[in-house]
Amino acid sequence: MLATAPETLLHGDAHIANAYLLPDGTVGLLDWQLQVRGCFAHDVIYLISTALPTDVRRGSARDLLARYLHDLTDQGVVGAPDLDEAWEWCRRAVVWGLVIGWLITPPENYGTAITVANTERMVAAVADLDALSILSVNP
Repeated sequence: MLATAPETLLHGDAHIANAYLLPDGTVGLLDWQLQVRGCFAHDVIYLISTALPTDVRRGSARDLLARYLHDLTDQGVVGAPDLDEAWEWCRRAVVWGLVIGWLITPPENYGTAITVANTERMVAAVADLDALSILSVNP
């Protein structure tokens, strides 16, 4: 399903430990470990779901996505999806973040506390977004 989405350059592992804040308030993302092409929703929902406590994500994820889409348009991106379409892409992509991001990651990589916290956050996001109900398997 995600292969049919608009394609962009992704980090593929966008998490809060790769973010930095400059004295002027500018935020950036830096990590040379990985870059891939794919659906924007992979990075967006992964970062929203792991960087925020579950209760905060529940109250702000859609607003953050709307801000992201607004900023894309402000930066000259043509053909960005509307909020409802983008939300559906995020619902599909959140499962990837759970499985690839945390279920198969050894706790030694980030430590048990971070692994457990992010796994719990991603499981909650998958449930909250009812992501498993929209996935289909073609035999």
